[in-house]
Amino acid sequence: MNKLHKIILIIVLILVIGATFFNGGNHSIIKQLILAFIPLLGLSLFNLKLRNKQAITFLGLFLLFLVISSIFSASPNTSLEVAREYISLVFLFLIVISLNIRSKEKDLIIKSLVITGSIVSIVGLYFLATGGYHRLTSTFYWPNPAASYLILIIPLAFYWLAKNSRKMIPSLLTIILITSLILTASRGAWLSLLVVAIFFIISIRKRLTIKAFKLPLLILIISILLASGFIYIKTLAIDYTKADAHNTSVTARLHYYQGALNIFKDDPWLGAGLNSFSNLYPQHQTDPLHFSKYIHNWYLEILTESGMFALLTFLLFLFYILKQSTFRTGDKNLAISLALLAFLLHSLIDIGSHFLANQLLFWFLLGLVVSGEEIKIKKPIKIGILVLVIILFVFNLTSLIRTTYTNNSLKSLSKNKLRQAVVEQETAVNLSWLPQDNYYLANLYLKQDDLEATAKQIQLAIDKDPNEASNYNLAGSLALINKDIETAYDYFSLAQQLQPLSLRSNLNLMLVLSEQYNWREIKSIGKNIISHYDQETISTQEFIIINGQTSNNNLQNDWLLIQQLLDLAKKKTTINELEKSQQKW
Repeated sequence: MNKLHKIILIIVLILVIGATFFNGGNHSIIKQLILAFIPLLGLSLFNLKLRNKQAITFLGLFLLFLVISSIFSASPNTSLEVAREYISLVFLFLIVISLNIRSKEKDLIIKSLVITGSIVSIVGLYFLATGGYHRLTSTFYWPNPAASYLILIIPLAFYWLAKNSRKMIPSLLTIILITSLILTASRGAWLSLLVVAIFFIISIRKRLTIKAFKLPLLILIISILLASGFIYIKTLAIDYTKADAHNTSVTARLHYYQGALNIFKDDPWLGAGLNSFSNLYPQHQTDPLHFSKYIHNWYLEILTESGMFALLTFLLFLFYILKQSTFRTGDKNLAISLALLAFLLHSLIDIGSHFLANQLLFWFLLGLVVSGEEIKIKKPIKIGILVLVIILFVFNLTSLIRTTYTNNSLKSLSKNKLRQAVVEQETAVNLSWLPQDNYYLANLYLKQDDLEATAKQIQLAIDKDPNEASNYNLAGSLALINKDIETAYDYFSLAQQLQPLSLRSNLNLMLVLSEQYNWREIKSIGKNIISHYDQETISTQEFIIINGQTSNNNLQNDWLLIQQLLDLAKKKTTINELEKSQQKW
């Protein structure tokens, strides 16, 4: 490996490792900064070497179907934003391949990742010990994505343990990692790692001895004891085996999967468009407790949002890469393959793929396991790569600048500097293709009582994303301010159709109907929505799912207002019926 490649490798490692410490890579500025950096490193692709042409062909087709699906999405701006992230991650994969990383460098990389994973675990243990968390979340601030990260690291830790003559340090780090994984309480991650462990044991059964089991078994026992002791001392009383029958994670996921399949049926070829599930799922939702932005299945998500061709090409790409990696010599390649397999299994039932740190690590390891292949690319392809690098860099840099202005606007607003917040967000909107930026600017204009500018931005947000209910709710509120009751009714009706089980959307519609004295329809809507919400449901949904991470969402207030309107409508309809009876008599 030459000096330039070493510098590029160090930068890539910094990006992969650094992302983990900023909300699992989902910190808005850090995320865009990393995505902007990747195309610059893409210049190393001029030295790309690869033997597996089938894998790259299917990878290219996968990206093509993602882009086509995004273009024909109901909200192409939002979908293309996610497609941009996928393309950046694929560039990272190709960059790692182009570096021609050898065995010695791979060992150093594995050690660096295991040490980083241990630091992340220690941070998580500290948060769990000193904060209000009931499950280990670490820098991801959510347990299951943290578990996805840990199962990418733990197989690498066992490789270091097996190959190092001095067992103390790798043993200690492995204990920290496994203890942390247990404390995430992510049963899906436990199961995924168990399946991979069984597969590993079967694959090397001829080399196994009883002695080989002693140290790993001891590490597992110590980890379980430490986790149990941690729970006891903290007196959290977490029960990993029981859950409320009304809201088990399995039941919820089955609802997500059914909703996703219903969406898929509408457009099986190209899908609904990337990042469309969160807007479309409420129309198929049958229980308010089972709401989610994500499908909790990476493959079903690709199928639903990008169609069957995208999923097929993605699976074929993974098949050829993992097939190639299993025939490569060296236990480190096996360890990396097992880590990838564990993550892919966990992605069948969870949302780890929605955190940039996990995606960066996944695509990095995927490139690492096949790095150093033969066959150089031809000159026309090099020119194409250069064009793609330039385009991707421009888009990623624009997104970084836009995100920075939006963040600054939010900070200004928190300091009650409304005018400055508006100016900063206006700059962001000029650089943005995303509907949420127009929506936020519309809210700022509304705070300034600039109703004309508010209406313009709301309409832009609706044009960019016609499936976002919040756009219609804001448009309806503006119409009410303008005393345009009919227009308000139209907008609130559209919002309620998009979110039939949303208390806020139903409340808005009932309020505008009260302006029309349409008590019969208020009564009908109120009865329907109240039938889905008992007090237990309200109490469960009043705060963020994880105990200790409390964030009030005002469901209780909305529910009480709906109940009051419903009671009033019952009285009014009763009075009206009595008056009609008297007139008839």
